[in-house]
Amino acid sequence: MPSVTVIIPAFNAEAFIGEALQSLQSQSFKDFEGIVVDDGSADGTVPIAQAAAGADARLKVLVQPRNMGGASAINRAIDEARGDWITVLDSDDAFFPDRLHYLLELAGRWKADLCADNLCLTEVETAHPLGLCLDERRLPRETLISFTDFLKLDALDPYGRSRMGVGYFKPLIKKEFLDQNHIRYRTDLTSNYDGLFHAECLLAGARYALSPEARYIYFVARPGSIGATSRGLRSVTNRTLRNRILLEHPNLDRFPGARELLLEQSATLARARAYIETTQAWSEGDYSAVARRMGQHLPYLPYFVARFGRAIMRRLRSGHR
Repeated sequence: MPSVTVIIPAFNAEAFIGEALQSLQSQSFKDFEGIVVDDGSADGTVPIAQAAAGADARLKVLVQPRNMGGASAINRAIDEARGDWITVLDSDDAFFPDRLHYLLELAGRWKADLCADNLCLTEVETAHPLGLCLDERRLPRETLISFTDFLKLDALDPYGRSRMGVGYFKPLIKKEFLDQNHIRYRTDLTSNYDGLFHAECLLAGARYALSPEARYIYFVARPGSIGATSRGLRSVTNRTLRNRILLEHPNLDRFPGARELLLEQSATLARARAYIETTQAWSEGDYSAVARRMGQHLPYLPYFVARFGRAIMRRLRSGHR
């Protein structure tokens, strides 16, 4: 039986899945299985993955009957995983050659149920490193985090937009812990399901170790990637649902300050939703809807003004380049 199962969810990934699989096959730690789950691709993703699996017995390919979303794809692979540990490699990203070895050592040092390294943000067109997801101010050293710590490291910006934080990390997780606590990815979210998954593990009592060192290459702005498309109203809607789920969790009040943080985030998200809906009405020329929404959200007026001002300044700066 393999020690680690690496899950590779894929959708229309023919342009880059070969690179992802090569980074897995080049791992210094060899005792793994890789499960590619194709989520209804209409391109050459499946033949490329099947060719790789035909040449490497550690790889296998599952094909979803239709496009069901990344969370469903990952869940199917978790159910079929034979490894003691599980981690995810997005089909448009890559591993450093020593990543699995590094994570297993990290888990051992902290006796962790799940552990994660930082993300090396990398520009897709040039492969130029852009920095870390969490810099040394936010994650200065290896540490165990609580659920409350997680919320602080996965915070929204003041305008209700998700900043890259620990919710984007790809942890190594004990399969036994997931099964014992009946935890799987939530399929009622189309984005933010990674962060919710981490949160539910922590609420179930997981020991979660984080490292500031990056062994995962996260390519920025791949066309069609979740990171490139989960903006605006869709992102706010999913984050709001995620907060509602967490606020209803029976273990929430075991973590001091967590409920207050979630309520604060929910209020920020409500303001962001009102702003997005108002600006959409404006762009569509529905000025009666604009007036109606402004009237409904008078307490949000300072927020609206701040965001409008920021948008205008951004356009002015871009016009001078």
